Amino acid sequence: QLVSAPLQPSVAPGYEYKIGGLAFDRSNNLWLSNAHTLAALKVKKANNSWATYNLGGNAPTSSILYKLISDDLNHIWLSVIGKGIAVLNPENGSSRLLSNIYNQGDLPNLNVRAMACDHNGEMWIGTDDGIRIFSPGQIFSNANVNGQKIIIKNADGHNELLLGETMITDIEVDGANRKWISTMGNGVRLVSENGRDIIYSFTAENSPLLSNIVYCIGINQENGEVYFGTALGLVSFRAEATEAGNSFGEVYAYPNPVKHDYKGVITITGMAKRSTIKITDVSGNLVYETESLGGQAIWDGKKFDGNRVQTGVYLIFCTNYDASETVITKILFIN
Repeated sequence: QLVSAPLQPSVAPGYEYKIGGLAFDRSNNLWLSNAHTLAALKVKKANNSWATYNLGGNAPTSSILYKLISDDLNHIWLSVIGKGIAVLNPENGSSRLLSNIYNQGDLPNLNVRAMACDHNGEMWIGTDDGIRIFSPGQIFSNANVNGQKIIIKNADGHNELLLGETMITDIEVDGANRKWISTMGNGVRLVSENGRDIIYSFTAENSPLLSNIVYCIGINQENGEVYFGTALGLVSFRAEATEAGNSFGEVYAYPNPVKHDYKGVITITGMAKRSTIKITDVSGNLVYETESLGGQAIWDGKKFDGNRVQTGVYLIFCTNYDASETVITKILFIN
């Protein structure tokens, strides 16, 4: 059923309709930002009715509205270029502006280009001068709110900010709750769940990345492939993590059998969230143990001592995070 949207034209000359962002919330309501109007936010509810929200001075009619995202509490986060982030609580219509003022957000820059809600409900914010993390539950319950800085160890062992004052263009979360971060001129980083470890650092100089100017990232959560939109075109990378459910799917390993000339990794797919994987020989001797990355795990075919396993059948025991479910599959090595 088609329903006319109550969009408003811009108050600026030309009367154009300016939509800056679209996002579904957890209740399947579609939100959109309608820039240069008296009501910056519009929502098409699941029952096909519409509502509008005026954010007042937090998103004035002169504002450029950019990204839009919903958190796990159904708060709506709207990046307002030059002002920061306007956060709306749709339940009571209240809103709050997160800016560069201490105790009012403490953003490193008022231009917010990237926002992502991770699997723990934390909001990762990318600005023209670096990254901050917010806990949505504190936005309307605490008077003083500041973005969390991510401190990492550099190559010399000294503390520094993750990506420093780099301009962040996009942040995407993979199936293992790791963060892919693209930059304007500094390539791409994959960081751990908490951001304190850099797993991959891709640039045009050390990888097939076409350009260090990367505008956006897209992830195929089913197979782990990550796409990078760069200044010189699109390129992809097959990563290890996929989306996982609370229960096991069809668990299997590939390639299977593993032949003598195969030098790549073995993928074990169909994992439940946070599964533990133990690999044994048919006599029950443990040869390897790991944890899943989202919906799959990888193994290089080597034992704990670094030597490749011998010819034979190996059992793969997969147990979910609370040990309530275990699935077993097999793999054959031919050396």
